[in-house]
Amino acid sequence: CAPPPPRTIPRVVNGEVEDGAFVSAYAYEWFVAGEIASTKGAHEEAAIAFETALAAPNEDVLVLTRLALEYELCGESRRADKMLSRAARGYPESMHVSLARGHIAQARRELENATVAYRQAHERDPSAVEPVVALAELLNRSGHPLRARAVLTEHLEFSGAQDSRAAAALLEELALASGDAEALADALVVAGRSASPARGHRRAARLALRWEQPSLAARLMADSLASEQDRVSQVWALLGSGRREEATRFVLENDAALFGDNARYAELLLEVGEPGAALAALEPEAPSPHVRYLKGEAHLQNRHYALAARELSSIPFGSADFDAARLALADCLAAQARFGAAIEALSMATEKSVDVRSKLAELHLANGNLRDALGQFDAKRPEERAALAKVFESAGRYEEAAAFYSTARTNASDSPRARARAHAEKLAATGMRLEAVRALQRWTRQAPEDLYARTRLVQLLRETGNQAEAEKQASALLPLIDDPMLQRQLEQSVAAR
Repeated sequence: CAPPPPRTIPRVVNGEVEDGAFVSAYAYEWFVAGEIASTKGAHEEAAIAFETALAAPNEDVLVLTRLALEYELCGESRRADKMLSRAARGYPESMHVSLARGHIAQARRELENATVAYRQAHERDPSAVEPVVALAELLNRSGHPLRARAVLTEHLEFSGAQDSRAAAALLEELALASGDAEALADALVVAGRSASPARGHRRAARLALRWEQPSLAARLMADSLASEQDRVSQVWALLGSGRREEATRFVLENDAALFGDNARYAELLLEVGEPGAALAALEPEAPSPHVRYLKGEAHLQNRHYALAARELSSIPFGSADFDAARLALADCLAAQARFGAAIEALSMATEKSVDVRSKLAELHLANGNLRDALGQFDAKRPEERAALAKVFESAGRYEEAAAFYSTARTNASDSPRARARAHAEKLAATGMRLEAVRALQRWTRQAPEDLYARTRLVQLLRETGNQAEAEKQASALLPLIDDPMLQRQLEQSVAAR
Protein backbone atom coordinates (compact mmCIF):
# COMPACT_ATOMS: atom_id res chain seq x y z
CA CYS A 1 0.00 0.00 0.00
CA ALA A 2 2.98 2.31 0.36
CA PRO A 3 3.48 4.80 -2.48
CA PRO A 4 6.46 4.20 -4.78
CA PRO A 5 9.62 6.20 -3.98
CA PRO A 6 9.99 9.46 -5.92
CA ARG A 7 12.13 9.32 -9.05
CA THR A 8 13.90 12.56 -8.14
CA ILE A 9 14.49 14.44 -4.93
CA PRO A 10 15.68 18.01 -4.25
CA ARG A 11 19.09 18.36 -2.56
CA VAL A 12 21.25 21.27 -1.46
CA VAL A 13 24.54 21.04 -3.38
CA ASN A 14 27.19 23.75 -2.97
CA GLY A 15 24.57 26.03 -1.45
CA GLU A 16 22.08 25.59 -4.30
CA VAL A 17 18.97 23.40 -4.55
CA GLU A 18 19.00 20.91 -7.41
CA ASP A 19 16.99 17.82 -8.33
CA GLY A 20 18.77 14.49 -8.40
CA ALA A 21 17.97 10.79 -8.54
CA PHE A 22 16.38 9.39 -5.40
CA VAL A 23 18.80 7.20 -3.46
CA SER A 24 17.43 4.75 -0.93
CA ALA A 25 18.96 4.52 2.52
CA TYR A 26 20.06 0.97 1.69
CA ALA A 27 21.96 2.04 -1.44
CA TYR A 28 23.42 5.09 0.27
CA GLU A 29 24.75 2.98 3.16
CA TRP A 30 26.54 0.58 0.82
CA PHE A 31 27.88 3.44 -1.30
CA VAL A 32 29.48 5.03 1.77
CA ALA A 33 30.91 1.66 2.78
CA GLY A 34 32.44 1.37 -0.70
CA GLU A 35 34.02 4.82 -0.48
CA ILE A 36 35.52 4.02 2.93
CA ALA A 37 36.97 0.73 1.66
CA SER A 38 38.39 2.46 -1.41
CA THR A 39 40.21 5.09 0.68
CA LYS A 40 41.82 2.23 2.63
CA GLY A 41 43.01 0.58 -0.59
CA ALA A 42 40.64 -2.39 -0.17
CA HIS A 43 39.43 -2.24 -3.77
CA GLU A 44 37.85 -5.72 -3.91
CA GLU A 45 35.82 -4.92 -0.80
CA ALA A 46 34.88 -1.54 -2.31
CA ALA A 47 33.71 -3.24 -5.54
CA ILE A 48 31.47 -5.62 -3.57
CA ALA A 49 29.95 -2.67 -1.68
CA PHE A 50 29.24 -0.75 -4.90
CA GLU A 51 27.72 -3.89 -6.48
CA THR A 52 25.38 -4.15 -3.50
CA ALA A 53 24.45 -0.46 -3.79
CA LEU A 54 23.68 -1.05 -7.47
CA ALA A 55 20.97 -3.53 -6.49
CA ALA A 56 18.67 -0.57 -5.70
CA PRO A 57 15.74 -0.02 -8.13
CA ASN A 58 17.23 3.06 -9.80
CA GLU A 59 20.71 2.89 -11.34
CA ASP A 60 22.84 5.87 -10.37
CA VAL A 61 25.64 7.08 -12.63
CA LEU A 62 27.93 7.76 -9.69
CA VAL A 63 27.63 4.16 -8.45
CA LEU A 64 28.17 2.77 -11.96
CA THR A 65 31.31 4.81 -12.58
CA ARG A 66 32.76 4.20 -9.13
CA LEU A 67 32.23 0.48 -9.59
CA ALA A 68 33.94 0.62 -13.00
CA LEU A 69 37.00 2.29 -11.45
CA GLU A 70 37.15 -0.21 -8.57
CA TYR A 71 37.04 -3.09 -11.07
CA GLU A 72 40.03 -1.52 -12.84
CA LEU A 73 41.94 -1.10 -9.58
CA CYS A 74 41.23 -4.76 -8.77
CA GLY A 75 42.84 -5.77 -12.05
CA GLU A 76 39.55 -6.67 -13.76
CA SER A 77 39.88 -4.40 -16.79
CA ARG A 78 37.28 -6.22 -18.91
CA ARG A 79 34.58 -5.82 -16.24
CA ALA A 80 35.63 -2.18 -15.83
CA ASP A 81 35.09 -1.53 -19.56
CA LYS A 82 31.70 -3.25 -19.52
CA MET A 83 30.52 -1.26 -16.50
CA LEU A 84 31.77 2.01 -18.02
CA SER A 85 29.92 1.23 -21.27
CA ARG A 86 26.77 0.55 -19.26
CA ALA A 87 27.12 3.93 -17.53
CA ALA A 88 27.74 5.69 -20.87
CA ARG A 89 24.60 4.14 -22.42
CA GLY A 90 22.44 5.29 -19.54
CA TYR A 91 24.08 8.69 -19.05
CA PRO A 92 25.82 9.66 -22.32
CA GLU A 93 26.39 13.30 -21.32
CA SER A 94 27.42 12.73 -17.71
CA MET A 95 30.57 14.35 -16.32
CA HIS A 96 31.03 11.29 -14.07
CA VAL A 97 31.40 8.97 -17.07
CA SER A 98 34.17 11.07 -18.61
CA LEU A 99 35.87 11.48 -15.24
CA ALA A 100 35.86 7.71 -14.62
CA ARG A 101 37.15 7.14 -18.16
CA GLY A 102 40.05 9.50 -17.35
CA HIS A 103 40.87 7.75 -14.06
CA ILE A 104 40.82 4.34 -15.75
CA ALA A 105 43.03 5.56 -18.61
CA GLN A 106 45.46 7.05 -16.10
CA ALA A 107 45.57 3.76 -14.17
CA ARG A 108 46.52 2.08 -17.47
CA ARG A 109 49.20 4.75 -18.08
CA GLU A 110 47.35 6.01 -21.16
CA LEU A 111 48.10 9.61 -20.27
CA GLU A 112 46.92 11.25 -23.51
CA ASN A 113 43.56 9.47 -23.28
CA ALA A 114 43.30 10.45 -19.62
CA THR A 115 43.97 14.11 -20.44
CA VAL A 116 41.28 14.11 -23.17
CA ALA A 117 38.77 12.46 -20.83
CA TYR A 118 39.41 14.92 -18.00
CA ARG A 119 39.00 17.86 -20.37
CA GLN A 120 35.75 16.39 -21.68
CA ALA A 121 34.50 15.97 -18.09
CA HIS A 122 35.31 19.62 -17.41
CA GLU A 123 33.44 20.71 -20.55
CA ARG A 124 30.38 18.72 -19.50
CA ASP A 125 30.28 20.38 -16.07
CA PRO A 126 32.50 23.51 -15.89
CA SER A 127 31.54 24.09 -12.24
CA ALA A 128 32.72 20.63 -11.10
CA VAL A 129 36.07 20.68 -9.32
CA GLU A 130 36.92 16.95 -9.63
CA PRO A 131 37.94 16.99 -13.34
CA VAL A 132 40.04 20.13 -12.81
CA VAL A 133 41.93 18.65 -9.86
CA ALA A 134 42.42 15.34 -11.67
CA LEU A 135 43.77 17.09 -14.78
CA ALA A 136 46.07 19.35 -12.74
CA GLU A 137 47.47 16.40 -10.78
CA LEU A 138 48.10 14.51 -14.02
CA LEU A 139 49.88 17.51 -15.59
CA ASN A 140 52.02 18.03 -12.49
CA ARG A 141 53.06 14.37 -12.33
CA SER A 142 53.87 14.51 -16.05
CA GLY A 143 56.35 17.33 -15.44
CA HIS A 144 54.12 20.28 -16.38
CA PRO A 145 53.57 22.17 -13.08
CA LEU A 146 53.05 25.53 -14.81
CA ARG A 147 50.25 24.12 -16.95
CA ALA A 148 48.74 22.53 -13.86
CA ARG A 149 48.74 25.87 -12.06
CA ALA A 150 47.16 27.57 -15.10
CA VAL A 151 44.33 25.03 -15.18
CA LEU A 152 43.60 25.51 -11.48
CA THR A 153 43.84 29.31 -11.63
CA GLU A 154 41.48 29.50 -14.60
CA HIS A 155 38.95 27.30 -12.82
CA LEU A 156 39.08 29.35 -9.62
CA GLU A 157 38.82 32.66 -11.46
CA PHE A 158 36.14 31.92 -14.03
CA SER A 159 34.11 28.86 -13.06
CA GLY A 160 32.06 30.56 -10.38
CA ALA A 161 32.13 27.33 -8.39
CA GLN A 162 31.26 27.82 -4.76
CA ASP A 163 33.11 24.83 -3.35
CA SER A 164 36.60 24.63 -4.85
CA ARG A 165 38.64 23.98 -1.74
CA ALA A 166 40.35 20.97 -3.34
CA ALA A 167 41.47 23.07 -6.32
CA ALA A 168 42.63 25.89 -4.05
CA ALA A 169 44.56 23.49 -1.83
CA LEU A 170 46.29 21.89 -4.83
CA LEU A 171 47.15 25.30 -6.31
CA GLU A 172 48.70 26.35 -3.01
CA GLU A 173 50.57 23.04 -2.76
CA LEU A 174 52.08 23.45 -6.24
CA ALA A 175 53.20 27.00 -5.45
CA LEU A 176 54.80 25.89 -2.18
CA ALA A 177 56.54 22.93 -3.82
CA SER A 178 58.09 25.15 -6.48
CA GLY A 179 59.11 27.86 -4.00
CA ASP A 180 57.31 30.39 -6.20
CA ALA A 181 56.16 32.97 -3.66
CA GLU A 182 54.52 35.16 -6.31
CA ALA A 183 52.45 32.20 -7.51
CA LEU A 184 51.52 31.46 -3.91
CA ALA A 185 50.30 35.02 -3.41
CA ASP A 186 48.17 34.75 -6.55
CA ALA A 187 46.91 31.34 -5.47
CA LEU A 188 45.82 32.54 -2.05
CA VAL A 189 44.07 35.61 -3.43
CA VAL A 190 42.38 33.86 -6.37
CA ALA A 191 41.26 30.92 -4.26
CA GLY A 192 39.72 33.17 -1.67
CA ARG A 193 41.25 31.06 1.11
CA SER A 194 42.25 34.21 2.96
CA ALA A 195 39.99 37.00 4.11
CA SER A 196 41.91 39.57 2.06
CA PRO A 197 44.72 39.84 -0.50
CA ALA A 198 46.95 41.28 2.24
CA ARG A 199 46.84 38.07 4.25
CA GLY A 200 47.73 36.00 1.20
CA HIS A 201 50.63 38.35 0.46
CA ARG A 202 51.96 37.96 4.00
CA ARG A 203 52.02 34.18 3.74
CA ALA A 204 53.68 34.42 0.34
CA ALA A 205 56.26 36.87 1.69
CA ARG A 206 57.26 34.44 4.43
CA LEU A 207 57.70 31.75 1.79
CA ALA A 208 59.86 34.14 -0.25
CA LEU A 209 62.09 34.76 2.77
CA ARG A 210 62.40 31.03 3.37
CA TRP A 211 63.38 30.50 -0.27
CA GLU A 212 65.95 33.32 -0.26
CA GLN A 213 63.88 35.80 -2.30
CA PRO A 214 64.13 38.89 -0.08
CA SER A 215 63.31 41.45 -2.78
CA LEU A 216 60.07 39.68 -3.63
CA ALA A 217 59.29 39.32 0.09
CA ALA A 218 59.76 43.05 0.65
CA ARG A 219 57.46 43.88 -2.27
CA LEU A 220 54.74 41.45 -1.15
CA MET A 221 54.94 42.63 2.45
CA ALA A 222 54.95 46.38 1.74
CA ASP A 223 51.20 46.94 2.04
CA SER A 224 50.35 44.29 4.63
CA LEU A 225 52.32 45.15 7.79
CA ALA A 226 49.52 44.31 10.19
CA SER A 227 51.40 42.43 12.93
CA GLU A 228 54.70 42.48 14.82
CA GLN A 229 55.89 39.44 12.87
CA ASP A 230 55.11 41.18 9.57
CA ARG A 231 57.20 44.23 10.52
CA VAL A 232 60.14 42.10 11.67
CA SER A 233 59.94 40.08 8.43
CA GLN A 234 59.91 43.31 6.43
CA VAL A 235 63.16 44.42 8.09
CA TRP A 236 64.84 41.11 7.21
CA ALA A 237 63.49 41.32 3.66
CA LEU A 238 64.86 44.83 3.18
CA LEU A 239 68.25 43.87 4.63
CA GLY A 240 68.39 40.70 2.53
CA SER A 241 67.70 42.65 -0.65
CA GLY A 242 70.47 45.17 0.07
CA ARG A 243 68.17 48.05 1.04
CA ARG A 244 69.93 48.79 4.33
CA GLU A 245 69.14 52.50 4.44
CA GLU A 246 65.46 51.79 3.91
CA ALA A 247 65.53 49.09 6.60
CA THR A 248 67.24 51.48 9.03
CA ARG A 249 64.70 54.19 8.36
CA PHE A 250 61.82 51.72 8.81
CA VAL A 251 63.14 50.56 12.20
CA LEU A 252 63.94 54.03 13.52
CA GLU A 253 60.60 55.51 12.45
CA ASN A 254 58.62 52.92 14.44
CA ASP A 255 58.24 52.37 18.18
CA ALA A 256 59.51 49.29 19.98
CA ALA A 257 55.95 48.16 20.73
CA LEU A 258 55.27 47.74 17.01
CA PHE A 259 58.02 45.09 16.82
CA GLY A 260 57.02 43.21 19.97
CA ASP A 261 59.18 44.39 22.85
CA ASN A 262 62.36 46.31 23.65
CA ALA A 263 64.63 43.28 23.28
CA ARG A 264 63.38 42.43 19.80
CA TYR A 265 63.54 46.09 18.85
CA ALA A 266 67.17 46.21 20.04
CA GLU A 267 67.97 43.13 17.94
CA LEU A 268 66.70 44.90 14.84
CA LEU A 269 68.57 48.09 15.71
CA LEU A 270 71.78 46.09 15.97
CA GLU A 271 71.08 44.45 12.60
CA VAL A 272 70.75 47.85 10.92
CA GLY A 273 73.87 49.18 12.69
CA GLU A 274 72.34 51.46 15.34
CA PRO A 275 74.05 50.33 18.58
CA GLY A 276 73.40 53.61 20.43
CA ALA A 277 69.65 53.33 19.86
CA ALA A 278 69.80 49.65 20.85
CA LEU A 279 71.41 50.51 24.20
CA ALA A 280 68.76 53.17 24.82
CA ALA A 281 65.99 50.64 24.07
CA LEU A 282 67.53 48.14 26.52
CA GLU A 283 67.99 50.66 29.34
CA PRO A 284 64.67 49.91 31.12
CA GLU A 285 65.02 46.13 30.76
CA ALA A 286 65.99 43.79 33.61
CA PRO A 287 69.57 42.42 33.22
CA SER A 288 68.65 38.97 31.88
CA PRO A 289 71.28 36.92 29.98
CA HIS A 290 69.67 37.88 26.65
CA VAL A 291 69.65 41.59 27.51
CA ARG A 292 73.30 41.38 28.61
CA TYR A 293 74.19 39.66 25.36
CA LEU A 294 72.47 42.39 23.33
CA LYS A 295 74.22 45.10 25.35
CA GLY A 296 77.54 43.35 24.73
CA GLU A 297 76.86 43.28 20.99
CA ALA A 298 75.97 46.99 21.06
CA HIS A 299 79.19 47.89 22.90
CA LEU A 300 81.15 45.74 20.45
CA GLN A 301 79.64 47.62 17.49
CA ASN A 302 80.62 50.86 19.24
CA ARG A 303 84.18 49.48 19.72
CA HIS A 304 83.90 49.84 23.48
CA TYR A 305 85.72 46.58 23.99
CA ALA A 306 86.08 46.65 27.77
CA LEU A 307 82.35 47.24 28.26
CA ALA A 308 81.52 44.60 25.66
CA ALA A 309 83.79 42.00 27.29
CA ARG A 310 82.26 42.65 30.72
CA GLU A 311 78.71 42.08 29.45
CA LEU A 312 79.53 39.10 27.23
CA SER A 313 81.65 37.25 29.80
CA SER A 314 78.79 37.51 32.30
CA ILE A 315 76.48 35.28 30.24
CA PRO A 316 76.11 32.08 32.32
CA PHE A 317 76.99 28.66 30.92
CA GLY A 318 73.87 26.84 29.74
CA SER A 319 71.87 29.93 28.81
CA ALA A 320 70.39 30.17 25.32
CA ASP A 321 72.78 32.97 24.35
CA PHE A 322 75.96 31.41 25.73
CA ASP A 323 77.49 30.24 22.42
CA ALA A 324 76.51 33.47 20.64
CA ALA A 325 78.10 35.43 23.51
CA ARG A 326 81.30 33.38 23.17
CA LEU A 327 81.45 34.22 19.46
CA ALA A 328 80.94 37.92 20.18
CA LEU A 329 83.54 37.79 22.97
CA ALA A 330 86.01 36.19 20.56
CA ASP A 331 85.38 39.07 18.12
CA CYS A 332 85.93 41.53 20.96
CA LEU A 333 89.27 39.96 21.95
CA ALA A 334 90.42 39.54 18.34
CA ALA A 335 89.77 43.24 17.71
CA GLN A 336 92.42 43.87 20.36
CA ALA A 337 94.81 41.34 18.69
CA ARG A 338 94.38 38.92 21.63
CA PHE A 339 93.97 35.90 19.38
CA GLY A 340 95.02 33.30 21.95
CA ALA A 341 92.46 34.59 24.46
CA ALA A 342 89.81 34.62 21.73
CA ILE A 343 90.55 30.98 20.88
CA GLU A 344 90.32 30.09 24.58
CA ALA A 345 86.97 31.89 24.88
CA LEU A 346 85.57 29.87 21.98
CA SER A 347 86.88 26.59 23.38
CA MET A 348 84.17 26.88 26.06
CA ALA A 349 81.32 26.87 23.49
CA THR A 350 78.84 24.09 24.15
CA GLU A 351 78.54 23.12 20.47
CA LYS A 352 81.25 23.03 17.85
CA SER A 353 78.90 24.38 15.20
CA VAL A 354 80.07 25.53 11.78
CA ASP A 355 79.89 29.13 13.03
CA VAL A 356 82.12 28.36 16.01
CA ARG A 357 84.61 26.36 13.93
CA SER A 358 84.65 29.05 11.24
CA LYS A 359 85.49 31.67 13.86
CA LEU A 360 88.21 29.40 15.31
CA ALA A 361 89.67 28.97 11.80
CA GLU A 362 89.62 32.74 11.33
CA LEU A 363 91.45 33.24 14.64
CA HIS A 364 94.06 30.55 13.94
CA LEU A 365 94.68 32.14 10.54
CA ALA A 366 95.05 35.59 12.09
CA ASN A 367 97.55 34.03 14.48
CA GLY A 368 99.55 32.72 11.49
CA ASN A 369 98.51 29.10 11.91
CA LEU A 370 97.01 27.90 8.61
CA ARG A 371 97.28 24.22 9.53
CA ASP A 372 95.06 24.54 12.62
CA ALA A 373 92.67 26.76 10.67
CA LEU A 374 92.22 24.08 8.00
CA GLY A 375 92.00 21.41 10.71
CA GLN A 376 88.64 22.77 11.86
CA PHE A 377 86.93 21.16 8.84
CA ASP A 378 86.89 17.80 7.07
CA ALA A 379 87.66 18.08 3.36
CA LYS A 380 85.98 14.69 2.76
CA ARG A 381 82.62 16.14 3.75
CA PRO A 382 81.10 18.15 0.85
CA GLU A 383 78.96 20.19 3.27
CA GLU A 384 82.14 21.56 4.93
CA ARG A 385 84.02 22.46 1.75
CA ALA A 386 82.52 25.95 1.49
CA ALA A 387 83.93 26.76 4.92
CA LEU A 388 87.32 25.35 3.86
CA ALA A 389 87.16 27.44 0.70
CA LYS A 390 86.73 30.57 2.81
CA VAL A 391 89.83 29.66 4.85
CA PHE A 392 91.90 29.19 1.68
CA GLU A 393 90.53 32.48 0.36
CA SER A 394 91.51 34.35 3.51
CA ALA A 395 94.98 32.77 3.30
CA GLY A 396 95.45 34.08 -0.26
CA ARG A 397 95.25 30.66 -1.90
CA TYR A 398 92.56 31.61 -4.38
CA GLU A 399 92.79 28.72 -6.84
CA GLU A 400 92.31 26.19 -4.04
CA ALA A 401 89.44 28.27 -2.71
CA ALA A 402 87.69 28.20 -6.10
CA ALA A 403 88.21 24.43 -6.35
CA PHE A 404 86.65 23.81 -2.93
CA TYR A 405 83.71 26.13 -3.68
CA SER A 406 83.03 24.28 -6.93
CA THR A 407 82.69 20.94 -5.10
CA ALA A 408 80.89 22.23 -2.01
CA ARG A 409 77.42 21.06 -1.04
CA THR A 410 75.41 23.92 0.40
CA ASN A 411 71.94 24.07 1.94
CA ALA A 412 69.61 26.55 3.62
CA SER A 413 71.67 26.56 6.83
CA ASP A 414 74.74 27.93 5.02
CA SER A 415 75.26 31.66 4.70
CA PRO A 416 73.97 33.40 1.56
CA ARG A 417 77.60 34.26 0.79
CA ALA A 418 78.67 30.61 0.80
CA ARG A 419 75.74 29.59 -1.38
CA ALA A 420 76.36 32.39 -3.87
CA ARG A 421 80.07 31.64 -4.18
CA ALA A 422 79.54 27.88 -4.48
CA HIS A 423 76.90 28.40 -7.18
CA ALA A 424 79.15 30.72 -9.19
CA GLU A 425 82.20 28.45 -8.95
CA LYS A 426 80.20 25.39 -9.99
CA LEU A 427 79.13 27.28 -13.11
CA ALA A 428 82.69 28.45 -13.82
CA ALA A 429 84.10 24.94 -13.30
CA THR A 430 81.75 23.53 -15.95
CA GLY A 431 82.70 26.20 -18.50
CA MET A 432 79.62 28.38 -17.96
CA ARG A 433 81.63 31.51 -17.19
CA LEU A 434 79.06 34.01 -18.46
CA GLU A 435 76.46 32.45 -16.15
CA ALA A 436 79.00 32.57 -13.29
CA VAL A 437 79.57 36.28 -14.00
CA ARG A 438 75.82 36.94 -13.81
CA ALA A 439 75.55 34.99 -10.56
CA LEU A 440 78.39 36.99 -8.96
CA GLN A 441 76.97 40.26 -10.27
CA ARG A 442 73.66 39.50 -8.54
CA TRP A 443 75.44 38.60 -5.33
CA THR A 444 77.82 41.58 -5.26
CA ARG A 445 74.95 43.99 -5.87
CA GLN A 446 73.35 42.52 -2.76
CA ALA A 447 76.58 42.32 -0.74
CA PRO A 448 79.07 44.93 -2.00
CA GLU A 449 81.15 44.40 1.16
CA ASP A 450 82.21 40.93 -0.07
CA LEU A 451 85.56 42.04 -1.53
CA TYR A 452 86.64 38.47 -2.31
CA ALA A 453 83.56 37.90 -4.47
CA ARG A 454 84.08 41.22 -6.22
CA THR A 455 87.71 40.32 -6.94
CA ARG A 456 86.64 36.96 -8.33
CA LEU A 457 84.06 38.76 -10.49
CA VAL A 458 86.82 40.93 -11.98
CA GLN A 459 88.81 37.79 -12.80
CA LEU A 460 85.83 36.11 -14.49
CA LEU A 461 85.01 39.26 -16.44
CA ARG A 462 88.53 39.26 -17.80
CA GLU A 463 88.31 35.52 -18.64
CA THR A 464 85.10 36.10 -20.61
CA GLY A 465 86.78 38.84 -22.65
CA ASN A 466 85.11 41.80 -20.97
CA GLN A 467 88.36 43.60 -20.15
CA ALA A 468 86.80 47.08 -20.06
CA GLU A 469 84.23 46.11 -17.43
CA ALA A 470 86.90 44.22 -15.47
CA GLU A 471 89.09 47.34 -15.32
CA LYS A 472 86.11 49.48 -14.35
CA GLN A 473 85.18 47.13 -11.50
CA ALA A 474 88.80 46.88 -10.37
CA SER A 475 89.23 50.68 -10.26
CA ALA A 476 86.21 50.98 -7.96
CA LEU A 477 87.40 48.08 -5.80
CA LEU A 478 91.12 48.81 -5.31
CA PRO A 479 90.66 51.72 -2.84
CA LEU A 480 88.51 49.49 -0.59
CA ILE A 481 90.99 46.64 -0.19
CA ASP A 482 93.43 46.68 2.75
CA ASP A 483 94.59 43.05 2.38
CA PRO A 484 97.90 43.08 0.43
CA MET A 485 97.37 39.53 -0.91
CA LEU A 486 93.89 40.32 -2.21
CA GLN A 487 95.12 43.60 -3.68
CA ARG A 488 97.89 41.78 -5.52
CA GLN A 489 95.42 39.16 -6.80
CA LEU A 490 93.15 41.91 -8.15
CA GLU A 491 95.99 43.71 -9.89
CA GLN A 492 97.20 40.46 -11.47
CA SER A 493 93.68 39.60 -12.66
CA VAL A 494 93.39 42.91 -14.51
CA ALA A 495 96.93 42.88 -15.86
CA ALA A 496 96.67 39.34 -17.28
CA ARG A 497 95.83 39.23 -21.01
